[in-house]
Amino acid sequence: MAAPPRQEMASPPRAGPAVHLESQGTALSRVSLRNFKGHADLTLGMGRITVLMGPTGSGKSTVLQALDLLRSALGSGGGALQNGDIGGHGRFADMATGGDEGRQVAIGVDGNKKVGVGGGESVRTEFSCSLALDGPSLSPGLDAAVTVQCG
Repeated sequence: MAAPPRQEMASPPRAGPAVHLESQGTALSRVSLRNFKGHADLTLGMGRITVLMGPTGSGKSTVLQALDLLRSALGSGGGALQNGDIGGHGRFADMATGGDEGRQVAIGVDGNKKVGVGGGESVRTEFSCSLALDGPSLSPGLDAAVTVQCG
């Protein structure tokens, strides 16, 4: 008997940006977005495993982009940006809901992380991080003023 014809499989879809606010031992419990792209006000509770599901254009990738932007900002310490993009995500008007440069864009996360205390022991400690972007209307002369806080 002849072998069945070989079927070519489509390559799997590319995953969104990899997001690691820390690395192993970090768990997010809440993500909040305000005036970020299509999300005027969104708060997501996060579990041990969180799956983002929804129709095309519902903002799943936007949540991952926000986390990646926060991660980038944590690495740079914030500051002011002129004539450039913000963390590889475009200009302020590309990120603000409706392109409104008179709004503040805010991204926040709460969670906990494992911290070593010596002798191979570790404890979990709570943290909260936020990113605020003030656009040109709120910070004249700049594309955006970036404020990052973590504690």
